[in-house]
Amino acid sequence: MFQYLSCPRCGSNNLHQIRVEVGFRREEDEPESTIVTVNKGGFETRLGRIADRRDDLRITFSCESCDTDDDWLEAEGKLELRIWQHKGTTYMEWVGMGESVKLTDQ
Repeated sequence: MFQYLSCPRCGSNNLHQIRVEVGFRREEDEPESTIVTVNKGGFETRLGRIADRRDDLRITFSCESCDTDDDWLEAEGKLELRIWQHKGTTYMEWVGMGESVKLTDQ
């Protein structure tokens, strides 16, 4: 069985993945992560930090129903689904709607 993601702004299920960014630390509490970003222009690998601790996955989406700008495939200002791990627990939240929306009970 599968489920689909719905836009947290309008409820539409017509979301397009337009960028994926992964930050992965080789060792716990290492100051920098290896960050890989993939989008329509290709991919980039760099050292940096996109999460406070541990590993982080960010998927940027554009919604066919409520993204009204002309270039809806551009990532700037779009919805971002963040998935990260801390002390054995995996968390998720939507970002990009003025404030974040947690997808887990806390």
